[in-house]
Amino acid sequence: MSAEAPILEKKKLIAQYSFLLHSDSAQKIVRGSAKHGPVGLFQFIARLKKLLKAMAEDDPYAEDTLLKIYEMARKTNNFIDEAYLRYQTILEEIEGLIITHFRSTMPEKYEINTTFKYVALITDLIHAYDKLVCLILTGTRLLKFDEREAKNDMYKARHFIRSVMSLPFRWQYTGVTRYDIQHETQKAKRAAEMIGFKLNDAVLSGVIHAPFQ
Repeated sequence: MSAEAPILEKKKLIAQYSFLLHSDSAQKIVRGSAKHGPVGLFQFIARLKKLLKAMAEDDPYAEDTLLKIYEMARKTNNFIDEAYLRYQTILEEIEGLIITHFRSTMPEKYEINTTFKYVALITDLIHAYDKLVCLILTGTRLLKFDEREAKNDMYKARHFIRSVMSLPFRWQYTGVTRYDIQHETQKAKRAAEMIGFKLNDAVLSGVIHAPFQ
């Protein structure tokens, strides 16, 4: 019997991300600012669409930016996971006490429909950060954590997430392609001046690609 041919979807599949956030700090990351403050989640998604479209048009600066988002998101996730494990271990060492982490009586629910896996990277980070904040608030109220150290870890995690979300805004649409840059066209020179960051040579040559293409 011959093997069955794989089923090919003619239409894009959309994933729905639904999550609750208990801490005000995590909710503020999602909301961002409508003016000149930190970028919110939905601002990030809107900019990401333009970035992915430019990458599909062979803009290496767009792909370089997506690679930076992926790498920084992984580092941020590792930082949050390590911090969570460290604080959770302290609470688990308390004998005879079962502790439930603080939760909001009125958490905010968010639902996002998207085809972009990069969105899942960021929503996972925000959700992990929310859990870390609830854990730290629990331990500091019980006087089991060093409050200064705990606040510093929350600040770092929040700063890292916002830094990841700001990356798409360092890129600008120029219409430049790999061909332009490799042949040093005027468009390539203008793009380099407008964008202002050095392009990764490995991305330009195609040795390294951003994931989730």
